[in-house]
This record gives sequence, C-alpha cells and structure tokens, in this order.
Amino acid sequence: MIIGIDASKAAMDKRTGVENYVYQLILNLQKIDSKNTYYLYTNKHLPEELLKNSNFIEKFIPFPKFWNKIRLPLELRKDKPERYLQPVYMIPKFAPTKSIGVFHDLAWKKFPEAYSPKDIASQKRALKNLRRRAQTIICVSNSAKNDLIEVCPDLEPRLKVVYHAGNIKPSPTQFKDLLKIGQKYFLFFGRLETRKNVVNIVKAFYEAKEHSLPHKLVLVGKPGFGYDKIETEINSNSEFSGDIIRPNFVDDATLYDLIAGAEATVYPSLYEGFGLPALESMSIGTPVITANTSSLPEVVGDSAIMVDPTDFHQISDAMIKISTDSNFRQQLSISGIEQARHFSWQKTAEQTLKLLEEL
Repeated sequence: MIIGIDASKAAMDKRTGVENYVYQLILNLQKIDSKNTYYLYTNKHLPEELLKNSNFIEKFIPFPKFWNKIRLPLELRKDKPERYLQPVYMIPKFAPTKSIGVFHDLAWKKFPEAYSPKDIASQKRALKNLRRRAQTIICVSNSAKNDLIEVCPDLEPRLKVVYHAGNIKPSPTQFKDLLKIGQKYFLFFGRLETRKNVVNIVKAFYEAKEHSLPHKLVLVGKPGFGYDKIETEINSNSEFSGDIIRPNFVDDATLYDLIAGAEATVYPSLYEGFGLPALESMSIGTPVITANTSSLPEVVGDSAIMVDPTDFHQISDAMIKISTDSNFRQQLSISGIEQARHFSWQKTAEQTLKLLEEL
C-alpha cells in the first residue's frame, strides 16, 4: 500500500510542537513498518534519518507560494497514493478518499482574543476542510475530541484519539547551567503569548518574590500574540524584573539542560489540545505546575500541581510549596516520571498506522 504524508513540517530547522509531532511520527513509523511504501511530500529536504528505510521516499517539490493549495495537489493527482495523512492544516485537493486529518485544538475558538482575524479565518477553513475531506480525524486528546464534538457533533463517529509523546531526549551529561543562571529557578517554555498565560506566571512570580522566594524565572520561547502585555507586566516591578531571564528560542541540548535544572516547570496554560511541555518535564523528573483545565489534567494525571490558571495567587502558592517542601518535590518528580511512561511516539505511530490500514 502507498501512503502519502505531508511531511513538510518535519523539514523545518527549528521544530516546536506540531513540527516535532510530524518528525517523530515519521521516525517511528520507520521502526514499525517495512511493508508499506510512504511518499513524504515536502517543499524542503527532510532530515536524513527520516529516509533511512527504502520504503520511505522523499517527494521533494519546491514551490515558493501556495504549496498546499497548488503544488501538492498536482503531485497527489499524479501519484495517486492509496491512503493519505495530513498531520496539520488542510487535506489538499486530489488527496484520496481514504484520508486522515489531525485535529489539534480549538484554541482559536476558545480564546479568539489571542488570535488575529486572519488566523481565525484560516482555522475555520481548516475545520471545514476536515469535515469535508477526512474519512477519519485523529484528535490528540480526549479533551480535544470533546471540544470538537461540541461544535461539530456530526463528526463524532469519525473521531479517534491518538496521544502525542515527549520530544526531550535524556542527556548523557550532568546539568551544566548552560545559560549561567547561577541559582535556583522556575521555568516556562513555549510561545510567549496570551494563551500560554505568561502574564499570570509573571504576576505569581512577583508575589512569590514578595514572600522571599530566592529563585529566578526563565521564560523560554519566541514572542507571540499579546507579548506586549507580557513585557509590560515584566517591567511593572523594577525590584524583581532583573530576576526574569528571557533567552528566546534555545536548541534541544540547552532546553534539556534548563528543564533538568529547574525547580519546576510552570505551565498553567489557559487552553491546550495536548500540552507537551508538561509531559516533557515530567519525563525527566522535573515537577510541574499546570492548569486544571482542557487536556492538561488528562496528560499529567495525579503527578503535578494543578491550579486555576486565572488565579495567579494559586500559581504563586504552588511555586512556594515546591520551593519549600523538598519531600513533596521529590514525590512529584517520581510520580511524574511514571506518568510520562504512559506516552510514547512508538505508540503514536502504531495507532496511526492501524487507523490508516483500517480505512
């Protein structure tokens, strides 16, 4: 059987959530499937490790604009794969009837103030596309599935849940403090935007500092929608603003080092389809403070502190609790590692392949 996949996101140099999902899915499909042939469509050359097996064939089709709308459909019309997987955005024209789309979240509908009108219009088109062209729709969590059923109840028979997994690889070396922080710290990593609730993280940190918290706060990620409000909040406290470190985007080795060295990861996002930073932190034993909403309780189980993300006092109390109670912190570390073992990219690949074969 010939399976087509839009692999273009896996070709990006600096991969984050969705890009890592596509990369890991293909990488792990290689480990379990030597029978089917895969056409990996991309407008930029893929990493060599995704092409080790002869049944995984790169379909390099460079095109400067409208790649998904014009160039990819023409290639699909020519190749006629028997199955097709669209990991993100819209299933293109001329994809086979037996196609699977992936639904990540309804953040744009839950928090429209965090998105531009252009982004919202694009997300609406993508959802309409899934309804029309996907025979099966993979949801990345039960929370995401339930959200989709609320707005499109007719889709329920087509929905299947396949979890993501973490992307952090354990380092063979000890914590090195690559950013030279020099003292204990709390960590956030992800896009610095409204939906990630970074303003309340900063407010919580400042409140904890007023109660003699000796730590710093490290905010890793690129600025996103609403970053101006985050910066305003950071600058609102001249006494402690110097304790907030913003290294922007960091490479994988530095990110692992930062997570491993953190007192805890603070990730009380207002809404998540899955919530990879929480899972990745738990997988290497770093305690997590996260939100009690959307998919996050589903991911962390009983192995994290869950708070009301709209109440920064709760976030602050959690930071103080972790910093002052070493036994509690150790318990979270151990249980987090156990919880993270329930998720793996091999499981993701196995379940995805099963759905493709059952179409």
